[in-house]
Amino acid sequence: MINFGKVLLRKSQISLDDIRKFMSLPIDSTDEDIPIYSYDENVKIMSTYDLEQSIKHIPIKDQVIHSIAHIEYNAMKSYIDTLVRFINQVPAQFQKEFKEELGQIAYEEFCHFELITQLCKYGSQPVHNNLQKRMILTMDSLLGRIAVLSIVNEGRGMDTGLNLIQKLDGDNKYEKVIKKIVQEESNHVRIGLKWFELLCKDQNPQENFITLMNNYQIPKNWKINVQKRKQVGFSDEWIKCLQNWS
Repeated sequence: MINFGKVLLRKSQISLDDIRKFMSLPIDSTDEDIPIYSYDENVKIMSTYDLEQSIKHIPIKDQVIHSIAHIEYNAMKSYIDTLVRFINQVPAQFQKEFKEELGQIAYEEFCHFELITQLCKYGSQPVHNNLQKRMILTMDSLLGRIAVLSIVNEGRGMDTGLNLIQKLDGDNKYEKVIKKIVQEESNHVRIGLKWFELLCKDQNPQENFITLMNNYQIPKNWKINVQKRKQVGFSDEWIKCLQNWS
C-alpha cells in the first residue's frame, strides 16, 4: 500500500481505480522518503489575502463551490498521506482497522471531489495552500495529524457546512451536493474522534488537544455546532474544551 500511496501523493490527478487499488493493497512497512502531496500544475496557489482580492469579482456561489472542491482535494490527499506516513505508528492490533476506516474516508473524499467538479472546473480559480501547510505542520505526529485533520478541519466543515447553503442563491443542485457532503463529513469526524481518543491511551484527550493546538498555533475562528458535535460522539468535556479553545 505505502509504495503505491507515495505514487498517489505525487500524482495531481487521481482516478477511482487508483483509490480502489490503494485500498486493496496490503500494509507495507516502508516509511522513508514520503513526499508531501502535490497540486496540478494548472492550480495557481496564492496567499489568503491575494486570493480574496483575486476572486472578489467572481459570484459568491461560484467561489463557494470551487473552495469546496479545493477542500475535498486536500482532504483526499491528506487521508492518503496519513495512512502512508503513520500506519507504522498505530498499534499493530489496530492497523487493519485504521487502514480500512481511513481508506474509506479517502475514497469518500475522492467521491466528493468528483461530485463537486461536475459543478466547477478545479483550477479555474486560484486557491490557498493553508490546508497543505497544516499537513506539513503535523507530518511528525500522528496524534497531531488526527487532531488537525479530523477534529479541526473536518470538524469545522461539519460545524459550518450547512451555513454555506445561504450563499448559493437558492440553487437546488448546489444545495443537494453540499448537504450530501456535510452528512458524510460528520462520520469522518466521528471516526477521527475515535482514533484520537484511542491513540491518547491513558492521557487526557482534551488536554492533549489543547496542547497540540497551542503548539501548532491554530486558532478557532468559527462557532462550534454543539448539536452536531454531540451527535458524532463529543462528550460534555469535549464541548467545553472546544468552546474554551481560542
